Amino acid sequence: MNHRSKTPRFPPINTCKSLFRARPVVISFFKKPNSLILLLFFLPLLLLCNVSAASLLSELNTILADNRLENAEVGIHVENVSNGEVLYSKNGDEAFIPASNQKIITALTALDILGQDYEFETHLFFEGEIHDDVLEGDLIIVGGGDPTFGSPAIGEDPEKQFDRWAKIFTRHGIRKITGNIIVDESMFDAEYVHPYWPANQLLRRYSAPVNAFIFHDNCVRVNVAPGAAVGAPAKVDLYPPISFYRIDNTCRTDSASNLIIVNRRDWRITVSGQARYKTGGWSGLISVPDPAISSGKAFVHVLRSDNIEFSGEVIKRTQKSWDYDNEKRFRRLALRRAPLDKVLEVMLADSQNLYAESLIKTAGAHHRGLGSWQNGAEAVTKALEKRIGSRYDFNVADGSGYSRQNKLSPEMICKLLIQAHETAYPGILKDLMPAPGEGTLKNRLTEESAYADRVNAKTGYIARVGALSGYAEAQSGNFFAFSIILNNFRGGGNGDMQQIQDAIVKAVIEHG
Repeated sequence: MNHRSKTPRFPPINTCKSLFRARPVVISFFKKPNSLILLLFFLPLLLLCNVSAASLLSELNTILADNRLENAEVGIHVENVSNGEVLYSKNGDEAFIPASNQKIITALTALDILGQDYEFETHLFFEGEIHDDVLEGDLIIVGGGDPTFGSPAIGEDPEKQFDRWAKIFTRHGIRKITGNIIVDESMFDAEYVHPYWPANQLLRRYSAPVNAFIFHDNCVRVNVAPGAAVGAPAKVDLYPPISFYRIDNTCRTDSASNLIIVNRRDWRITVSGQARYKTGGWSGLISVPDPAISSGKAFVHVLRSDNIEFSGEVIKRTQKSWDYDNEKRFRRLALRRAPLDKVLEVMLADSQNLYAESLIKTAGAHHRGLGSWQNGAEAVTKALEKRIGSRYDFNVADGSGYSRQNKLSPEMICKLLIQAHETAYPGILKDLMPAPGEGTLKNRLTEESAYADRVNAKTGYIARVGALSGYAEAQSGNFFAFSIILNNFRGGGNGDMQQIQDAIVKAVIEHG
């Protein structure tokens, strides 16, 4: 959803506003008695502000002269949360690709649209009759967009919730289910993968498909271990152990080489290469081809593990057709709830893409009745317009920032951070973002406590793009919102962008 500015933009500000405000304050001293005394009292403060601002400008100019930034597009905006004074801005009102800084926008608008107390709901219904120890009818899982169900991102055992459901049947003596398992994912549309995500990365866990019933981050874990002897086939297993997959394993145990290649085409997983003898092999998550069918098959596995016979099929439903709550033929067996704040915490701290995409589709469902990227982008755009009007150019393509079609300006991000902290959700967004040593800031700004205790920020990276936005408390006691976005960076990798961003944040802390 593209938003075009309807009013003229303001030119970027490249120094501290207080420099421009110092002269009229001094002149006014001479219009009143005892002006010399007042001047002598305030002059050190004015000089200190000028010196601090000059030091900041000098240090930032040095940082931005780094050869690694040659030909890069740089956007920076730093603004005082308390009074709105701009400490520094470079291309602050220009629209950049924000990468995962898009998640800040997704979090804020999710709070606006869904509300702080929102809970995701997943229902298990039954339609049919029970005769002796046989349940004759269908089980229906109705997804509500909850991304935490069996999620490795929160450390949840992927089979634990399914096992709780299975225990409902065993407690009532049910040993056989003759119907089908229907996975109702009709709250979201059937477009699982965003059209602007990179096609060569769709097997990665951060490209997991997005549907209304999310299980195990919509991924399967592939474990590859060396065999018992050199030359023996490698051992391959899946978790959750879904028998629906076909595994073609040509990987062999090698005395020296450890090059394991895992691929997937639909329901066929191929493992090739070499697993080095007496090593740990490889273990990783890959996306599933059809999340509704995959999750339903995982439920079947758990039922059978609990000695409940199941002879039906797993069927997905993508169209809304029934009112489960108001039709008497449906009986609710279980309801799981997950709070919005937990989803926001994982999304912001660990930069979990699937959580963000579930949020934007959920916003779309509340806005238009169906969760889609188009409806979600429209909902987010309207929420942003309500907050900041039509001054800024921006574009919302997805919730995670994975698409390069997203566009935000550093100034816009700062304005939203300030609004969130000062009026809408005091302290909430700040507390949800990681501090140095946590989440995606685990190894950043941790070398000195002077920095580590003063920053909460969201990182963001896709190819040649790096972003860091959040809050910073300066040594002076001033509290700032900042946004640093680098596009078209060709001076190294993510580590190089991190060094430059961290140096800018340190300069703000020391001189702001």
